Amino acid sequence: MEGLKVRPAKERDIERLVRLAEEFMAGEGPRETRLQILKENLRRPDYMLLVAESGSGVIGFVDLWIIDDFVHGSKLGYIQNLYVAPAHRRRGVAASLLTELIELSRERRVAEIHVITDPDNVAAVKLYRRCGFVKEWLALEKELEKEAK
Repeated sequence: MEGLKVRPAKERDIERLVRLAEEFMAGEGPRETRLQILKENLRRPDYMLLVAESGSGVIGFVDLWIIDDFVHGSKLGYIQNLYVAPAHRRRGVAASLLTELIELSRERRVAEIHVITDPDNVAAVKLYRRCGFVKEWLALEKELEKEAK
């Protein structure tokens, strides 16, 4: 995509990122909670958040958590979210975000990057495969908040 820039998120991006998060997962959490979590995460050395920016501003993001795994004896990265605003999809934005994330992860000596997506999300699966993600495994989830209610 012409004029696309991928860069680390800055505090000035927080409002737009929260709006994108609300598009991505509407109703998942209160706006103020999302704002607070994002502000805190941006200060953490084990968190990486990249934004895709075009002439119209921030149009997408990807974030990664890095952990020191004693079993592997190395750093592992976990992509938490990848989102591109609908009007900007199918233009290479997500691939650009992933390419930069992979490069920055190499620089930080991350040995593996893991990502989970719905197997029915064909576009996402194709994207991840094009970017070199090949090993497949089952991920299970237990929703503790819903269980407690």
